[in-house]
Amino acid sequence: MRVVRRALGVGTAVALAVSGTALTQTASAVALSCGAVVTANTTLTADVGPCASGQGITVNANNVTLNLNGHRIFGVAANNGTNANPYIGVYVTGRTGVTITNGRISDFDTGVYLEFGGSHTISRMHIFDNIGGLNGDGFFGEGIQLFESDNNAITASQVIHNGTFAGIDVFDSHNTRITGNTVQGNNVVQTDAQDQQHGPTIMQDIGIFLVTLTSRRTTGTVVTGNQVQGNGLDGISVGNFTTNNQVLNNSVQGNGVTGQVAPFRDGSGIRVGSQATGNLVQGNRVQGNGADGISIVNGSSNTIRRNQSFGNNLGPNTTIANFDLFDSSPTCASGTNTWTANAFATKNQACIS
Repeated sequence: MRVVRRALGVGTAVALAVSGTALTQTASAVALSCGAVVTANTTLTADVGPCASGQGITVNANNVTLNLNGHRIFGVAANNGTNANPYIGVYVTGRTGVTITNGRISDFDTGVYLEFGGSHTISRMHIFDNIGGLNGDGFFGEGIQLFESDNNAITASQVIHNGTFAGIDVFDSHNTRITGNTVQGNNVVQTDAQDQQHGPTIMQDIGIFLVTLTSRRTTGTVVTGNQVQGNGLDGISVGNFTTNNQVLNNSVQGNGVTGQVAPFRDGSGIRVGSQATGNLVQGNRVQGNGADGISIVNGSSNTIRRNQSFGNNLGPNTTIANFDLFDSSPTCASGTNTWTANAFATKNQACIS
């Protein structure tokens, strides 16, 4: 997979600068303008936008609640992926205990970006149409991105039609909880014809993506009770080198069926990547995805149990054999992965059960 923006060295930080109108607010109910910097509990009284560049709102204090109060923070759709500087709806860096709730964010490169710090909550949000560069370059292109930020919760939110990277991206972060969300239609189709500058490429467009970029591995994530549907590639991807994450009781349907640039694969429902270890995939309903229902690709010591996986392999790429349950480790050799009590129609190895 070609992901230019993911090739960061160890210890590299994105570190955005606070830009725009630095309007610090201390009142509890206010109308903000684009570029505002919030340092106290704030409830919006009006929409914020259209914001042409930079950050919509920056939260620059600990233990602050930003209540959108049903309002929207929005950028300019025509500017998606074209800004020289990061283009973010709500930006939080190096802070703890921030809550972002009860509203909508759209038309930025990334809707919400949490960097460093942690113990934040994103709840009851509708985050949609946040789209980065269509050629897959740059640092942003998702509804929500976490980078080296721990102990966060994303709950009861709708994350719809963001890309081209993912609905929710979790990078090098520990103990994230992603619970009870709808992650749907993050499918900003990218084709070779749209990317002649870089040559053949694969769109990412993953629903929920857990990623390790540095030695600070993504670990302890719990993805549970989400509706993950109609995303462009994988529904839920537990990326290479991630450890001890849990994917529990999600409905994962209709992902990866729109087709990739040949010869790349279609998307799986749940995919666990190379050298990913100690992850648990349990109690999920996985149906009608483009490639495999549940796929373990060169991972080890993962446990896959009590899932239902039926009617997958619906994508257009017929050159790759796909199954409801797939394990690339030969004969599920001792010390690799444990499959037990799953319900399915097709599998690639006799040892899968």
